[in-house]
Amino acid sequence: MKRIVFLSPDIRHARKVVGALQHKNIDSQHIYTITPKGVDREDLPGPGIEEDDFLSGYFRGLLFGSAGGLIAGITLFIMQPSGFDIGITTVILVTLIGSGVGGFGTGIAGAAFNNSRLDEFTDALTKGKILIMADVEPDQQADIENAVREIDPTTRPAGTEPAPKAVP
Repeated sequence: MKRIVFLSPDIRHARKVVGALQHKNIDSQHIYTITPKGVDREDLPGPGIEEDDFLSGYFRGLLFGSAGGLIAGITLFIMQPSGFDIGITTVILVTLIGSGVGGFGTGIAGAAFNNSRLDEFTDALTKGKILIMADVEPDQQADIENAVREIDPTTRPAGTEPAPKAVP
């Protein structure tokens, strides 16, 4: 799947774009809209996982938590406390615990911030534009761009990228 991003000047235009996407059999679960602060989204699809930085934070936390857990596990393995028999299973368990705690902790912290992947659209959002994202099959991309162009010939994709994975 690829993600196509469009910028709409107002709610009315955004509704037409979303309607065109749905007419091209894009499921509502694969359409996301982000509106400027104070603008009512009305019947447009919500932002889903795109609104905050939870996933970015989660993945960073997995990485650093795993590294920290691995270091702690190896340290325990090398400096075995008296009376404890620490093997490779303990090292793996401590690494997994570090990964889980790191991922959860930084994911929760990331949820407090706007999605850093959408920073390039901050100016457009502050100017009142509406961001519309759709996850589409690569072979549908040109057809969908044409359908949106039929609504408004000046509307061009603001970007395309591979769709993010919800689960690593």
